[in-house]
Parts: sequence; structure tokens; C-alpha cells
Amino acid sequence: MTTKELAIQTISRLPDSADWMQIEERIHFAAGLRKGLCELDRSEGIAHSVVKEEFAEWLSK
Repeated sequence: MTTKELAIQTISRLPDSADWMQIEERIHFAAGLRKGLCELDRSEGIAHSVVKEEFAEWLSK
């Protein structure tokens, strides 16, 4: 599926009452997800255990 097709599909799932800001937020969110998935496909992700350790550290401050 092309990027344009994904954007159209994403927008079509919003309610008819969605405003420009909601559309922008949903597209931005979807783009971030796609970027993250592509990074994982290239083995550029962060291990779950590392993320858990970082969160524990951040939350203890």
C-alpha cells in the first residue's frame, strides 16, 4: 500500500465531524508508527529490557 493510500485510509476512519487538527494529529501519529516499524525492520529498535530500565530510571527521579 502506498503512503497516499495509507493516508486516505487513515483519514477515512475518522468521524465525519473530524476537524483539520484531528486529521493532522492522526496522520502525524500514523507516520510516526510507520517510521518506528521501518526502524524495527532494519533492526534499529531498542530492546524492551532497555526501555524498561530507562523508564524505571526516569520514574525514580
